[in-house]
Amino acid sequence: MQDTRYRLLGLYFTLVVLQALFLGCSSAPNLTAADKLKTMVIRTPVPIGDALWNGKHYFAVGDGGNVYFINTEGVITRTASVGSNSNLWGATYGKNTYVAVGAGRSIYTSSDGGSWIAHSIPNASTYIYDVTYSEESGKFAATGDGGTVVLSNDATDWQDVSPGLNAELNGIAYANGYIITVGRYGTIFVSNNDGKSWIRPSAPTSEDLRGVVYGNGYYIIAGGESEGYALISQDPERWDTLVPIAENWIWDIAFGDGVFVAVGQGGTIVYSKTPPYRKWEELSGKCKDLMPSYEWWHDVSFADGRFVIAGWDRHMAVLPTACF
Repeated sequence: MQDTRYRLLGLYFTLVVLQALFLGCSSAPNLTAADKLKTMVIRTPVPIGDALWNGKHYFAVGDGGNVYFINTEGVITRTASVGSNSNLWGATYGKNTYVAVGAGRSIYTSSDGGSWIAHSIPNASTYIYDVTYSEESGKFAATGDGGTVVLSNDATDWQDVSPGLNAELNGIAYANGYIITVGRYGTIFVSNNDGKSWIRPSAPTSEDLRGVVYGNGYYIIAGGESEGYALISQDPERWDTLVPIAENWIWDIAFGDGVFVAVGQGGTIVYSKTPPYRKWEELSGKCKDLMPSYEWWHDVSFADGRFVIAGWDRHMAVLPTACF
């Protein structure tokens, strides 16, 4: 009887230790036992403009044209440069191609993450702020100031679809058959025909809009200056609902596993998981305890059960959906 109690006690303490190690967050079902999904924060050498998970490793881009590859333990395993000192603010991955954008009129691509090619965008203005890849359409899209919107099938040959938009655009998304791009002063442009024509819906705010995403039948745009807002719609050509979601500015938004997550200044990480997504909560508990409260989170992406967040104060964070 005494031996049995000792064995049970040992098993109990083993379970407690494992629970502490993984912060109560479960492993994604498609990961091996060696690559258990963790909540973690990685300190980076430079400010990070964007970061993502591509199914093999974490990929981050930042100031000075720097590129970092990070393993599932949070260790930077490889560094590279796009060949320019331009600061990088956006990144995506699709069709076995890494893509990065930022200051300057070029979009950078690489098949291996080490050797990069610069593709000049002649009609682009000074900055390209965001780039995305859509599995739905099989296309890449990028946007920036001066009303720049460019599309590509292969991330090499880029087509300008933005004549006449004439606005500083911060974020872009392929969303359920639409392209939606958002920008300063409440700017929204929507196209349902791959940029052949655009409409400009009115917005219930004149503050800056920075991120846009679609999920579970809802389109949500995030932004704000005096505080963080979400614009919520089930029709991308009509935007009537404006919901305050944070005390600080919001810079980006992502959707995954039924959860919308928005990030911003002052370490802000908020989420909503119940339609119609008008109730938003702050990240809490053990997952929040790991996050630096002073970080200026700039971008968030989702893949394989995890949200990956990039910060301008030299941090990258990984949050499994079990944290929300």
